[in-house]
Amino acid sequence: MERHDLYRPIHKALRLLMVDTLTKFGALDTRDEAALSAALEQLDTLLGVCRVHMDHENTHVHTAMEAASAGASLQAAQEHRQHRREIDDLAGDQRALRSAAASERTRLAQQIYRHLARFVADNLLHMAHEEKTHNALLWARYGDDQLRQIEAAIVADTEPTTMQSVLRWMLPALNAQERFELLAGMRQQMPETGFDQVLRLSRAVLPTPAWAALARRLAVPPEPGLVAA
Repeated sequence: MERHDLYRPIHKALRLLMVDTLTKFGALDTRDEAALSAALEQLDTLLGVCRVHMDHENTHVHTAMEAASAGASLQAAQEHRQHRREIDDLAGDQRALRSAAASERTRLAQQIYRHLARFVADNLLHMAHEEKTHNALLWARYGDDQLRQIEAAIVADTEPTTMQSVLRWMLPALNAQERFELLAGMRQQMPETGFDQVLRLSRAVLPTPAWAALARRLAVPPEPGLVAA
């Protein structure tokens, strides 16, 4: 029987956000003000989400791991400290590019691209280790209901604006079944107005066929907030 995986949804979102941001900087024309602004904004989102994600893992997941086996989270905690230093360095690169003269932009954008490539590579390996090693420990020690309680605590500890940013990337990163289960669960836990906002976001970020399939399974109108004729 498949176990509840704390890491799968957020790691899928992070992978998509990381790779898309890296791709944007690799292809960036720094003479295009709109493209430059969008790339810098997306990098800011990535760095912010990564900070919050690490804090949540340190506070909620690593605490559970240490309760199960002392020292089990030490490697990940050490890597988190290194990642935080890299995030701070990337934030400095970002500020430099945002305020740079036009003649310096291409060089600084390429610098971000190279730094970001290393950061993404390190994080891909880090997440793979968590999914294999941490899950093995968590599944051996905790039942699925307990893991869902940890997950619920993480959600409760997430600011609405951060949750919006995460969902923006999580929804297209999940497969159809995962996406349906996520929204079906949110529907049970959220007020109607809040869930309607999630539906509108889903409509905005998903390809039309994926949104249509999701809307059918949720039995909602294809345009959120509208009443089907």
